[in-house]
Amino acid sequence: MPYISEKYAEFVLQLEYTDLPEKVRSRAKQLIMDTLGCAIVGSRTLASRIVKDYVFQQNGRPESTVICANKKVPAHYAMLVNGTMSHADDFDDIHHCSATHPSGVLFPAALATAEKLGKTGKDIITSFVAGYEVMVRIGEALVPENHYARGFHPTCTTGTFGAACTIGKLYELNKEKIIKSLGIAGSFSSGLLEFLQDGSMVKRIYSGIAAFRGCLAVELAKLGFTGPDSIIEGKRGFLHAFTDNPNMIKLDEGLGEEYKILKTHIKLFACNGAFQSAIEALLNIIDENNINAEEIEEITVGTAHTASTSFDPYNPKSPLDASQSLPYTLAVAAFEKNAGIAQYTWEKIKNPKILKLARKVKVFLDPELVNERREDCAKLGSKVTVKTKDGKAYTCKLSYHADGPGNWKPDKVELKFINNCSVILGEDIAKRILNKVKELEKIDDLSELTSLLSKLKSWLPKVN
Repeated sequence: MPYISEKYAEFVLQLEYTDLPEKVRSRAKQLIMDTLGCAIVGSRTLASRIVKDYVFQQNGRPESTVICANKKVPAHYAMLVNGTMSHADDFDDIHHCSATHPSGVLFPAALATAEKLGKTGKDIITSFVAGYEVMVRIGEALVPENHYARGFHPTCTTGTFGAACTIGKLYELNKEKIIKSLGIAGSFSSGLLEFLQDGSMVKRIYSGIAAFRGCLAVELAKLGFTGPDSIIEGKRGFLHAFTDNPNMIKLDEGLGEEYKILKTHIKLFACNGAFQSAIEALLNIIDENNINAEEIEEITVGTAHTASTSFDPYNPKSPLDASQSLPYTLAVAAFEKNAGIAQYTWEKIKNPKILKLARKVKVFLDPELVNERREDCAKLGSKVTVKTKDGKAYTCKLSYHADGPGNWKPDKVELKFINNCSVILGEDIAKRILNKVKELEKIDDLSELTSLLSKLKSWLPKVN
């Protein structure tokens, strides 16, 4: 019986742009657009600037564009910094069934490689989908809860496989070379959750380093370097090393027929993916009943999944802590009617009014929502009840959060992109980039897009 890496190699090689259903092509472009927006606004962060400074110090061949920098670097370094920017605010998309952020790994890998090799927009879309379908299936097979329990961050651990497939597709590697690339990529897998202990910035680099290592795996395989064909399901392979009771069926379930990319959620709020439906439900209640944050006596939240933290969620010590704290997130959303990047700053997390309301947020696992998620892992619902000081109570339940399956919000996704890009590049450039991505399949010369991504304003804002 062949190893799963052989099936993945065959899938990657055989996938053509014309094979992709229109809804898959459309969703892929939305995810690419969203990732670009996250990378552009993420370029202002300290973590992104440090990685960019490191990359610029390495010199090397000018192959691929660094986003928001008028400079090209070797392709693997462009992936490293652009991937870091994409995840810098925890605002990039999430595939809940695998608990991964695929696009922040795969689009930087696809863009840098395609630019280096002179590929087209159609090539980017096809290779992006190829890597996506492999990455999330491995993530589902890990059983995310078990993988997390061992202390791993699945975006970083599975991302190397997805990136190797995306890059290998663009390089037009043969079947044997793609298999070897996967064997090498799996041997490079890592990424730990210990950043939750102190809010350190290493989480931000996980998408970039996964793309970087996937590229290294492909480059080595091209030269004849080898990795084990059995890397994924082997006795000492990835699944047995990184999780308990792996679900092997998930590895190739529906491969080539069912597109997992359609189960992805695009975040409309800059925080933990598990919080999205709770924020939307709270804002619905506040908007529909004209409630002021000062009037709130208590917020109770039933969830399908509780976020794992190593800090007091009622007293976040850093912007990263705040983005992983549901009490803080709902409190700041109640006051500011949003939970975007501007709501996760040092100033906001020290605001006594916000912290006081955060202490009035009670979170519990809701059996109904837990059962819903067992039936459909893409459902990460919430039931929010707001009690006001005059004794009234208002409840809103959402099974899917926006934007995701069953609740897609394309207009809001485009607005998110424009808002993110405009902060850095101005509204005119933002709209021009948006229009290019919406017709990505028509681009034969990627410089039409990368020239816009190279723009840099002298007034670029910076944050810690």
